[in-house]
Amino acid sequence: MAKTMAQTKKVGVMQFDKRLFGFILLIIISCSKSVEQNIGSARKITLTASKSIFQHYRMTGEITFTINNEEISQPIDTWLAEKDKMRITVGGDGLKNIFLLDGNECWSKVPNQVFTEYESGMEQLQIETELRWFVMRLPWDLPTDKFELELNSENLPSLVSYKETTLKLSDYQKMGTNGILYPTKWQWLSPEMQRVEVYKNIQDGSLFLDHSFRPLKNKITDTIRLAHKENEVLANRLSITKETLFFLSEENVDAEKELPEGHWWIRGGNRYYMLTNPLREQIKHLESSGEQTWLRWATYDNITEKVGIERITAICNQTGREIIGDIWAKEIKDSQRRLIRVFLAPINQEEFQEASLPVETNQR
Repeated sequence: MAKTMAQTKKVGVMQFDKRLFGFILLIIISCSKSVEQNIGSARKITLTASKSIFQHYRMTGEITFTINNEEISQPIDTWLAEKDKMRITVGGDGLKNIFLLDGNECWSKVPNQVFTEYESGMEQLQIETELRWFVMRLPWDLPTDKFELELNSENLPSLVSYKETTLKLSDYQKMGTNGILYPTKWQWLSPEMQRVEVYKNIQDGSLFLDHSFRPLKNKITDTIRLAHKENEVLANRLSITKETLFFLSEENVDAEKELPEGHWWIRGGNRYYMLTNPLREQIKHLESSGEQTWLRWATYDNITEKVGIERITAICNQTGREIIGDIWAKEIKDSQRRLIRVFLAPINQEEFQEASLPVETNQR
């Protein structure tokens, strides 16, 4: 069974005292709370996972290895998408070691080399990935008898063990999109080695595509991430919105007349002029999408319309969103400039109610 420990206060009552009754009642109620409730209250997190599609984590900071009583510190960038999907990058300035785990497949890469299978380290990476996923989501995956869990005096997880690996957690800070408390110091104790990870930034509103955890086949960025990292100003933005589009087909655009404010878009291989603002006057041949729910992806990646449509389709497939019509792509003619590219995929209306409100990368 899961082992949970926490410091508690003992209360002795010699006689009934009305002034103390309310205080004692609060203590009894507090002590009667489940482990899930105590952890949820301490971390300021809901007791159940949200239905948002943004359920992944990105953690950046510094890792310190202790080898032969010598400490070696390097930057670390950890991506976590499931209990069996993780990407860890250690090092900087072009000298990076990368470890990928995707289920029962594992790869590693040393500087200036290609990815190779990493069978010897897969079991340990699987253990650590599952531990990380469990810790980040606490108390969502409780109760469980898989891990040994200890809490500190504030009902925050302080130690988690699985098989021969023990993880000590401390230095909780408010991070992420909703100010949830996350441990920023992770001390790993395993037969292989001891190391400490200290994270300065934890992003809990992320979404990584599945192939982010496999060796890349091309140089195009294979991740969609929602983050609040201060210097990540040219990040991707992903949101779910409900709106009506107003547009003119190319053959109905009068080149002799000045068009209202808008932009050219591509849909089904055809060009359309989409109006930016709501209509103020009647426009001949104007078409409307009707009120529709859209998955919107905006990126500064220098990609073609075809690649962008493939990418947003992959996002919908991975997150269980059904595309119910043609995808819109904002037309970009100057490929040399750092311009934002936008793609809109129509999805079922009922899915809007299950998804989170629109979120963008530059929240902070």
